[in-house]
Amino acid sequence: MAIRYAGDAGRWGRDGGRTEAMLVVFPVCTKDFDLARSQLRWLVELGGHGAHQALILASANLDDAKARELYQLVKNAGFGTTHVIRQRDQDADRRGWPAGPNDMFKTAVEWVRGNARCPWFWCEPDAVPQSKGWVDALDAGYKQGGKPYMGTLGPETGGAGRHLTGTAVYPPDVLAYNRNSVRANLRPILQPFDTVDPHLTLAVAHLTNLIQHVWSDTPPDGPPWTFPTKASLHRICPEAVVFHRCKDGTLIERLRERRREPAVILKPPPGPIKQKPLAAVKIKGLLGVGSSYYHSGNLGDIIYGLQAVKHNGGGALFIGPEQRDTSPCGMPITESQFKFIAPLLNAQPYIKSTTFCPTYPNGQFKYDLNSFRNNWDNGKLRHEQNIHNLCEMHCYTLGLRAFFNEQEPWLLPGGKPIVTNRLIIHRSTRYQSKDFPWAELVRRHAHRMLFVGFSEEHADFQKIFNAKVSFWGVTDMLEMARLIAGSVAFVGNQSAPCAVALAIGQRVYQESWYPKSPDCIFRRESFLNQLDPVSAFEKWL
Repeated sequence: MAIRYAGDAGRWGRDGGRTEAMLVVFPVCTKDFDLARSQLRWLVELGGHGAHQALILASANLDDAKARELYQLVKNAGFGTTHVIRQRDQDADRRGWPAGPNDMFKTAVEWVRGNARCPWFWCEPDAVPQSKGWVDALDAGYKQGGKPYMGTLGPETGGAGRHLTGTAVYPPDVLAYNRNSVRANLRPILQPFDTVDPHLTLAVAHLTNLIQHVWSDTPPDGPPWTFPTKASLHRICPEAVVFHRCKDGTLIERLRERRREPAVILKPPPGPIKQKPLAAVKIKGLLGVGSSYYHSGNLGDIIYGLQAVKHNGGGALFIGPEQRDTSPCGMPITESQFKFIAPLLNAQPYIKSTTFCPTYPNGQFKYDLNSFRNNWDNGKLRHEQNIHNLCEMHCYTLGLRAFFNEQEPWLLPGGKPIVTNRLIIHRSTRYQSKDFPWAELVRRHAHRMLFVGFSEEHADFQKIFNAKVSFWGVTDMLEMARLIAGSVAFVGNQSAPCAVALAIGQRVYQESWYPKSPDCIFRRESFLNQLDPVSAFEKWL
């Protein structure tokens, strides 16, 4: 393999790079060699790149042997055509950020314009593909978007305004759309190439969820995300096929662990639940208000089931403790609990009626929502479907997965919020995590906390954390929802009050039960848990 300098005459590869397939550009400087090698080794494991091209863009000072090693890794990853070129500028590798990346980007633009002439993805060493077929997904998304650029918005920090972040798909001729982005190093004020005349790029850009860009928890200078445990993968957007940026290799480690998990059913369900054809599903009025549903609880499970009921057109809700032909509920609802939740359920416009049934209401309902439990412990299905909360599993059970939306609330608080300007907190005796920073939160914010729940839970909380915290004994779940709606935020574990907070769209700092089942994870800007620092939560205050 001969490493040519950018701009040298000649074409490389079996087809000279002139194809309709997408090109992936891997820019590598001396400093990022180890990170790039880790990235490309991961791509070898994923495989499935044969329809696409790859370009290793080595900085002028990267050792020849290292460049050849990267080239071989890309070949082993199975790209249909592989190229490797080197920058001419001997100083480019020593300029630092952003001058160094600006020069690399300029080199890539010029080479693609003269050689590849196809859409191309700028894949820096800290960009991590999520699964096999990631380039296929980018290629399909780009074609469907129908615009010259495809990417995601970067943060408006460090002087950068609204812009398309650099980890994006670019047109064959960038100069035709934003010539100055290639001349970033010539600007009076040095700035990254993706923030130069960003309005020109955004005007012809398709925004996508296929690429997730998170600069840091605390931009502009905070550290990039790290992924210390498998549970931390919940932070990745389910639609994303590439995440940018992770610089410590932990994301690849977690993804590798997930790939190596045996495809087994942890708890075989009584029978498979077949997803309805999407063409047969309508968001509203699928069966109309004549539909009927049965649920046995717990209270939070009923709340999570309501989004599926809403998407299915609403109707009558039967609630009772007995179950048949479904995986059992460990603590089914009692009549007193039904009376506690009924006012909130009856306040929802899509609920026609609620009825407590002390015995199984055979023949009175159409959908048994308890069947969501049949597949909750199906590890293979949840992994393949990327189902990470009980709300989504209920939607899957009714064949409405396509309409599940974890960004939007599905519950009304049922009246005017009770404004307290407090932190509403709750901690049940179940689902506790030793990693949640309760002690730190109590030390800093006990004076503004308001505990909801049972009086014995409140007493236990004060005893454990040696603090005096205000208590509000609610009369029913409707009052609880109004309190949560009028609060600054909700803090608590995976309990019924937490389900209400998530359902109405309140900000939630959740004590997630990672030792067994973190089943209430929502990927929202208004959602945090113990994987997030207290400082991130305190920004809400």
